[in-house]
Amino acid sequence: MIIIRKSLVSVLIILSVALVSLVWFRDGCMFVGTDLVFPSDRLNIFLETFTIWDSRSLGALNPRMLAWSFPNGAFLGISEIIGLSLEYAERLWFYLLFAFSGLSMYVLSTVVAKNKVKPYHAVGVIAALFYMFNPFFALGVSHWPYLWLTYASLPLMLGLFIKGLNEQRGLKYIFIINLVWLFLSAGQFVNPKYAIIVWVPLLLYLAFHLIVNREKAVFIYSCKFFLLLLVLWILLNSYWLLPNMLYIFQSISVTGDLYLAIGRTRLADFALNSAPLPEAMRLVGSWVLDSGFRGYPYVYWAQIYRSSLFILIGYLIPAIAFFPVIFKKGKNVLFFSLFLLGALVLMSGSQPPFGPLNLFLTHIPLMLEVFNLPNILFGIYSVVAYAVLFGLGTIMFTYYVGKKLPLRLPQKLRVGLKYVFAGTVIFLVIGLYGFPLWTGAVAYPGNALLSSSNYQIPNYYHEASLWLSSDKEEGDFRIFPVPYSKAGYVAYVWPSGGYQGPDLTESLLGKPLIAEPINGNLSLSIATSIVSNSTDNVAHILAFMNVKYIVLHNDVNWKLIDNYNEQIMYSYIAATQKNLTNTLNSMAGFSYCRSFGQLDFYLNNYWTPMKVYATSNAIYCEDSEHLPEISELNQFTPHEVVILPNNQFNIEQTLHLPTNSSISDLDLLSNKTTPVLLTYEKLNPTLYNIEVDTSKPFFLVFSDSYDEGWVATVDGHKLSDKYHFNANGFANGWYINKTGTYTIVLEFQPQKLFYTGSAISLTTILICTLYLGRNKIKKQLEKSSLKKAIL
Repeated sequence: MIIIRKSLVSVLIILSVALVSLVWFRDGCMFVGTDLVFPSDRLNIFLETFTIWDSRSLGALNPRMLAWSFPNGAFLGISEIIGLSLEYAERLWFYLLFAFSGLSMYVLSTVVAKNKVKPYHAVGVIAALFYMFNPFFALGVSHWPYLWLTYASLPLMLGLFIKGLNEQRGLKYIFIINLVWLFLSAGQFVNPKYAIIVWVPLLLYLAFHLIVNREKAVFIYSCKFFLLLLVLWILLNSYWLLPNMLYIFQSISVTGDLYLAIGRTRLADFALNSAPLPEAMRLVGSWVLDSGFRGYPYVYWAQIYRSSLFILIGYLIPAIAFFPVIFKKGKNVLFFSLFLLGALVLMSGSQPPFGPLNLFLTHIPLMLEVFNLPNILFGIYSVVAYAVLFGLGTIMFTYYVGKKLPLRLPQKLRVGLKYVFAGTVIFLVIGLYGFPLWTGAVAYPGNALLSSSNYQIPNYYHEASLWLSSDKEEGDFRIFPVPYSKAGYVAYVWPSGGYQGPDLTESLLGKPLIAEPINGNLSLSIATSIVSNSTDNVAHILAFMNVKYIVLHNDVNWKLIDNYNEQIMYSYIAATQKNLTNTLNSMAGFSYCRSFGQLDFYLNNYWTPMKVYATSNAIYCEDSEHLPEISELNQFTPHEVVILPNNQFNIEQTLHLPTNSSISDLDLLSNKTTPVLLTYEKLNPTLYNIEVDTSKPFFLVFSDSYDEGWVATVDGHKLSDKYHFNANGFANGWYINKTGTYTIVLEFQPQKLFYTGSAISLTTILICTLYLGRNKIKKQLEKSSLKKAIL
């Protein structure tokens, strides 16, 4: 009972202290940190995590999003369903993650300290507070929040693993570990490499455990425990793991394309994010802390960590952390000491003295791909080890000091001095050294060029969204933004200090936005044409891409654009605001439509609904690069034709159609043909139901990015792959040689991998639940039979 009471008190302390996260927000503001933003269309985002096709922009295969369903997506969806405002939902999410990180570390540290140090609950609270309040994590709040879930969940997973291995827990325990893992941290595996980052400490501990326990029985049980944990993890996570494994190379290539778009390499990232060893030991080794832009620092609170006092406090951390090694408090202390040393060495990356060794290690397959940010990723390992050892070291050193006090001092004074010492250490390391998290300094205040971490979404986005959604009949269209961001990162002069981060326009307006780096050179060439006003074919090309409006963001931070040209991340294809406005007002095929605050909408006069359309007219060209050239012709409107590049194969011979390869030969287009009547329903991003009424064969065009996974089924019969083409330079096209009234189903077949994986995951949960509950069910049946026998 006393143990339970102490545990509850410890948990309440952590939950109460976590409320500090609320000071990171300004009233009425959201919080942005590099790659992580809180979307406004929360429920829709959650529902789309169950599809393997990403319907944003022009559409793309994206199995990575499946893992985001739990807990991230579920929280978003539930928060919107219950009516929690966007602002308070984000604050609650920050609080939960912050508190979870402390509770997670509390579990790990108490598992290590139990039966070794008394009071072990105090060890857990100190370790938890250290894990929550340190400069490494203070930087992470705004600079790597995409890793929060890994940071928060890793200690819990490691703690449960150590407990299960040492106490020889059975299948029930393994199943519980996996359920906790699944529902509390699987969302981090939207990038599959983070699964590796979580498994590495577990593997290292297993190896250490087998080395220090050489009994045959221990070896057999430990291997069985680990293998069963791994197999069950794979089965429970099959819903996202199966699609990702089969498309692993596509996932890697997407990341590679992003790096190419922003002009970076993995090795450059590795070098930039290497921490000098002395700085790594103090948890302040990030290059960001000493860098800035045009005289403005990236981190305003960084310089104080170069002061003598903070340097001394920083080195106090390893001094206290390695103190338990002196007293040889068990194998777990030895493991975390070795784990910390290894992590510090790897954090240094290309920095001396271990630079040559670490650079050699990057040649190991996948090493550079997974651990390209050594200071951040190995830094997480360092803080995990530091927290455990610091919690142990503080308590042990306090008792050591108490024993060294003169015996002639009164007992109460000795105890008082002992606690004063402990309180001083905790105040210096957790309170003072972690001050940015206590004071809210983790939120960047902003300046004349760089935006604040806190931002407000202008109301005119909501007004524009209502207007765009009011057209129910023709609502399935896209938007093209200008000025155009090369990497999808934007800077706006929004209230409360502006906004810098991933573009929120698609989420705010509720319409797909053509954005980089998903869509390659075609989007970039269009943006360049708009800026230079060099061609008259932009309206035609955008019509093929189902773009109804160009939106001009007058709220872009033009001053930052002018000053940030050398920085690829926030680089735009842009002219001056005045020139862009003049260009759009004079560009052929566009007309000014509406304005909402700082947003100007220009209507594409060539647009008609072209998400799904049918035509019997085709223009054949050599390859998709001729799309701009063809679009300059004015003898046709986009929805009446399909452009088919025949460099894929000889389309004319495949379809047995008359050749029409010449761009200028438009005889086929001059013939008036009976239109194909077509209506469609989007059941989900991977499934469309199309009703057709036609008197002749035709081409069906689906204006999402071409992918072989899209399959057309005509009245239940799958259309041959030879009739599936890359149409209009990017889209999916099919030749349908069937007349009459019938139904066509467009389906992205890789989605079945998700359904198969989900079935495996759910079946595993069901079987394990029934297996573990069999004894209880058996007892209930025996009890029921006994009652009947008595009666």
